[in-house]
Amino acid sequence: MVSVFAKPHLLALGPNKNNSFTLPQFSLKCNLQMARSAIDETSDTGAFKRTASTFRNFISKEPSSQFPPESGRYHLYVSYACPWASRCLAYLKIKGLEKAIAFTSVKPIWERTKESDKHMGWVFPASETEEAGAEPDPLNGARSIRELYEFASTNYAGKYTVPVLWDKKLKTIVSNESSEIIRMFNTEFNDIAENAALDLYPSHLRAHIDETNEWVYDGINNGVYKCGFATKQGPYEEAAIHLYEALDKCEEILGRQRYICGNTVSEADIRLFVTLIRFDEVYAVHFKCNKKLLRDYPNMFNYTKDIFQIPGMSSTVNMQHIKRHYYGSHPSINPFGIIPLGPDIDYSSPHDRNRDRQKVQAGLLGIETVLVWSHHLNTNYELPLTHQDKPPLPCTLLRPCSGADTPFPALFPSGHGDGNHKAPCVASRTPSVVPS
Repeated sequence: MVSVFAKPHLLALGPNKNNSFTLPQFSLKCNLQMARSAIDETSDTGAFKRTASTFRNFISKEPSSQFPPESGRYHLYVSYACPWASRCLAYLKIKGLEKAIAFTSVKPIWERTKESDKHMGWVFPASETEEAGAEPDPLNGARSIRELYEFASTNYAGKYTVPVLWDKKLKTIVSNESSEIIRMFNTEFNDIAENAALDLYPSHLRAHIDETNEWVYDGINNGVYKCGFATKQGPYEEAAIHLYEALDKCEEILGRQRYICGNTVSEADIRLFVTLIRFDEVYAVHFKCNKKLLRDYPNMFNYTKDIFQIPGMSSTVNMQHIKRHYYGSHPSINPFGIIPLGPDIDYSSPHDRNRDRQKVQAGLLGIETVLVWSHHLNTNYELPLTHQDKPPLPCTLLRPCSGADTPFPALFPSGHGDGNHKAPCVASRTPSVVPS
């Protein structure tokens, strides 16, 4: 998430504690500087083009590393509103790193970061009680995220974004690139992580995860911003079409398997989730992504609930911060800062993603497919399915954990196949064992 400067002709409004609005303390006639902002990343063609992050150091267990993985050395600065920062917070929670790496969240609505200029960005509350869910900077006494960047580099001229991974020993920013921070959290702190066994970027899935990340980022994660920050109709429509092509692709994939890269949760799921959880509440309205809602996609909607209900994930979602930030911090899109009341979706409600099996009938083709969803394998078995008094039918058994997990007797060479093994199976209890 990036900081946006108010345009000269627009009034930056945000609700105070009494849900009323106060005028910013600057003249609308002043010539505001336009730099280091999302709106500034809109080209002359009207298309939004995000620039790369600046601090790209890496925490590593290598002996020569300048940034070794030490408990208590690093601090994560986030905004609950920001999807990029929320990726990192999600990893912190589900990997069990909270005792090793503390975090602080800023206030959701952008404010002036310095009295000497008109920059609007992420700021810390002045006290513990000023803003629920936000805390003062416990390390440097900074008033804003901007000040952290200036502490780290006196000549810094880039964007003042979150997340910020801070090194308390060297008093500098390690990284502000979320995609790299989550990789560090996944592997480099396993000696001190409470959930070290969880690997969200396993070696056998890395190529698939990387490929998925690429099209999900372009079409969905960044795609909603390309819709929302477009300043001309053509680029907006191009981005919206691309967005819904990617969403349709997700829906189709999630109709075959539990997670986006197979039947184990992975990095790609966390990266997708942070956008989906904000879709109906914010992007559909604020960024004009209203062709279809998340709730119009049954697989993705239930999938979003599934990820939300992973232990630790729900605590990373503060919908009040999310809505107040977007609707209150982009005056060029929402000049009066009005925050919609709904839809208030309950993502803790039951979902259907943990079903053990599902029967899919291919109509006139007479092909029966049995899907067995497992958390352990990502392999496919082609098996002939034979009814007691009927000829064999082609059957695809997807990702079995072991023969015992199948809904009918089956012979497998092992519980960890490579997708090439074939074995006979007899559906002696069909159809009662494979519910429709």
